[in-house]
Amino acid sequence: MPVMTLQIGAEPEIRLPVRPGETIDAAFTRAGYARRRKGCRRGGCGQCLITVLHGSVTDDRPVAVTVLPPAQRAVGGALACRAVPQGDVVVRADAGSIRCVSPLQKELALRELARITTTTVQEGS
Repeated sequence: MPVMTLQIGAEPEIRLPVRPGETIDAAFTRAGYARRRKGCRRGGCGQCLITVLHGSVTDDRPVAVTVLPPAQRAVGGALACRAVPQGDVVVRADAGSIRCVSPLQKELALRELARITTTTVQEGS
């Protein structure tokens, strides 16, 4: 299961599990996070723009070229509502754009991540 490391401004990094085929936005939501500004969630408005710093993503559905031009995509631009990690990724979002709205869901996601990490280490031994 891929692990997403999220950088939001100067805040400490957040590591979250991303289930196979799950978009980054869906992983945020499942882990108790929400974007401050809701967008269309269809790849047409650009409200969920993130930057992929390491790793790669694919879009689960088409994204409007007017919202995410090739030049922006070339420097790591992606839409969280459409981006599906193809392995571990590190992404950056603008400061204040994402916040934790459910500490309980966050704790459950962190436990899932710990379980995944422990299983991976044991399998590698």
